[in-house]
Amino acid sequence: MMCWKLGVLLLALCCAEAAAATTTLTLDQALAMARERSPVLQAARQDADRAVGAARGALLPNPVVSGGLVARDTVDGLEPELGLAQPLPLVERLAERGAERARAAASADWAADAERQVLAQVSADFLRVRHADARTLVAEQAAVLAGKVLAATRSRVDVGEASAMKLSAATLAQARAGAALASERASQAEALGALRISLGVEPATELEPVGPILSPERYAPLLSGSAPTRADLAALAEQLTAAQAEQRFARAQALPELGVWAQAAQEEGQSVTAAGLSLELPLFDRAQGERAVAKVRLQQAETALRARHGAAKVQLDTAIAVYRLRLEAFELLASVAVPRAQEQSAAASRAYELGELPLPELLLVRGQMSLTLVQHADAELDAALAGVRLLEVAGWTP
Repeated sequence: MMCWKLGVLLLALCCAEAAAATTTLTLDQALAMARERSPVLQAARQDADRAVGAARGALLPNPVVSGGLVARDTVDGLEPELGLAQPLPLVERLAERGAERARAAASADWAADAERQVLAQVSADFLRVRHADARTLVAEQAAVLAGKVLAATRSRVDVGEASAMKLSAATLAQARAGAALASERASQAEALGALRISLGVEPATELEPVGPILSPERYAPLLSGSAPTRADLAALAEQLTAAQAEQRFARAQALPELGVWAQAAQEEGQSVTAAGLSLELPLFDRAQGERAVAKVRLQQAETALRARHGAAKVQLDTAIAVYRLRLEAFELLASVAVPRAQEQSAAASRAYELGELPLPELLLVRGQMSLTLVQHADAELDAALAGVRLLEVAGWTP
């Protein structure tokens, strides 16, 4: 009995450990997960499939079969009569089929554009988590240093080398460092929650995003400023094609509609067959409304495509300029400001331990170092987000 209970306990512990297992996640893995799980992408792909299905309609309408019994004055009883009519709106149907195919192609392009936007959002959420991790690390280091300063100050007070006022200042500095750390951990949890939503992962799945925040090699090929090849531009071009086909369809409705017919009947005991052509004349309804609507839709499609092309070029030029400036700011902080701040902080710590530097000056140097490290992390995130924006407006998949 005891062995059975022990086995159950071990099994429960193993299950709990498996449920709490942490999944490390790189940016590329996060993007692959988003491609599979994103509800936005699934909805866009379903819309594309629906449009493809709508484009598979028959080219000709169904034939019309008629029949009945005819009473004739010259014949006793009723005689059968059977007719078959087949409309042939080939011009209308061909134009309509072209519009449906163009709309299906546009839906596929809109699905690809939805992927571009979703992956850009996932990239931004992933980078914000890594940025929150970096700021939390800075806050943890500052809290550790504040604790060391407080311990050293307390020791000096005990031997009469420091006043109670300095101990109060060190205690205040440690409290502020602890509050800053708690705030950064809250931002970290918030950023991780946003990433979970973007990826559509279950709450029980523990994620640990890893990898660099800024990867300049991802964005370097886009700095040439070549014309963007975005899926939304292709979708608008297909919508223009569909509008042109709809205009042809509206014009075709104003043309006479051809049809064929055949008839078989009994007339005075003799079998009679006949066949011929029919022509529907558009004397009153010449599709005036349809043609007016199709003309406006064509103008709207042309305007939308032209405006989007112009905006895409402006967006690309702006994204390139912003990325270069953000990268310059980050590199300046990484190469000059951060090393200098770390050197000053280390020197100040040694001087304080030797009694050569007052506590207020040490706290000032430490504060400047923390601000520099936070500014460095912020600049890295800004450059990385600018790079993601560059990928997005250029139409490249992150």
